Amino acid sequence: MTIVVALVASAVFVAVAIPSLRLVREVSLAFALGALAFGGIGLRALWGWIHNERIPVEINEDGIIRGIRFWPWDRVHALGGTHFTNGVRLGFVPRGRIVWGVGGDLPTTPLLTEAQYVELAREVSGCISARFPHVTVAMQPVVPS
Repeated sequence: MTIVVALVASAVFVAVAIPSLRLVREVSLAFALGALAFGGIGLRALWGWIHNERIPVEINEDGIIRGIRFWPWDRVHALGGTHFTNGVRLGFVPRGRIVWGVGGDLPTTPLLTEAQYVELAREVSGCISARFPHVTVAMQPVVPS
């Protein structure tokens, strides 16, 4: 979906940039730069999809690691899961910060089963509750509304 959205946005920017060449050069340049940006994002997403790239996710006694980003437990407010028809997706809420993009999602392939999630939540809660009592660990995944 990311690939399609980025490439369609790029095409819209190009469609607006070409006719506006005659009107205002600055407007045309802005739309051309937008086309390049969204086209680059779409091509990068397409490259990752073709090469089956994965983002490593790790939850340990020190914190949460997603790709190259690390959130220590003192910067995490809550850990939970969202129940979908095909499984449970992990997620977390950082303390006092806004998560840009999908920073709070912890994608796993395949998604966890409900039993796996409950076992993981119990294990994480037992491991961190003494040192980090402010972290809320949901013992059951929530169902999105």
